[in-house]
Amino acid sequence: MRKNGCFSLSKTHTQKRKKKPMNNCWRYLIRKMVLPAEIDKRRCMRFLVTNQYKPKKAYQNIKNHLLWRDTMKPFILSVVHKKMLDVGYIYIHGRDKCLRPMCFSSMSVIEELGIEIEEVPRLNWLICFLLVDNFLRKGKVENWLFICDLAGLSFAKLPKSALKNIMTDYQEHLKCRMRLFFFFNVTFGLLAIWTMISPFLNKIIKHKIITKKADATDPALTSMAHPSQIEEKYCGEAPNVTKFWPPYCSSEEYGVLESSLSDEQFS
Repeated sequence: MRKNGCFSLSKTHTQKRKKKPMNNCWRYLIRKMVLPAEIDKRRCMRFLVTNQYKPKKAYQNIKNHLLWRDTMKPFILSVVHKKMLDVGYIYIHGRDKCLRPMCFSSMSVIEELGIEIEEVPRLNWLICFLLVDNFLRKGKVENWLFICDLAGLSFAKLPKSALKNIMTDYQEHLKCRMRLFFFFNVTFGLLAIWTMISPFLNKIIKHKIITKKADATDPALTSMAHPSQIEEKYCGEAPNVTKFWPPYCSSEEYGVLESSLSDEQFS
């Protein structure tokens, strides 16, 4: 049962039923390894859910995740990364009606700047960690929307390796952080490919992905966020972003009740 629209959720029968496997997984993990402070029960639950409540699989996933984190940090922006941020390869703009931040990406930038694919994942992850550390609130706002503009690129011109890395890494390391993936300006050919492969995808992942052809948006996006939070090119009312860094909201109107934004809600 939702309270104030988006934030507090009462314990459902399903949540209570899943408490036991979560506790079993937690005990299994602390027997197997010394967990860093940030891998608490809440994070453990994310790995457990995405590994079908199998403790051994969750343990291996967490182990691989921690090794991966060691290779990714510290995040150091290169000259190429700064240029990618300046021209809007990836940027954060606005929040939806549940105060989830919205992250946008333009695939055409990679081709226009002649970016090496190896440069892409590290910048993606810098933005993801920025979102987790600065734009979310534990127990209140814990995920975000990802909107990717494929700019009508054909299958041949599409940075397939970059897209594959994004989807694969998000599944492996960003547990339950993506509310929805929107892919806009998708060519007819890519839509046909998606239609063929989508039946074979993980059901959860499949239902999180929305694809739309050129010059089309999706009512799911415009219904989830106030028009003043969405750029005009995505059928909103906010001016199209031209200065991509630092992140900002173009309006103080989010389409939620003021009571939902009280200090008590975020205490």
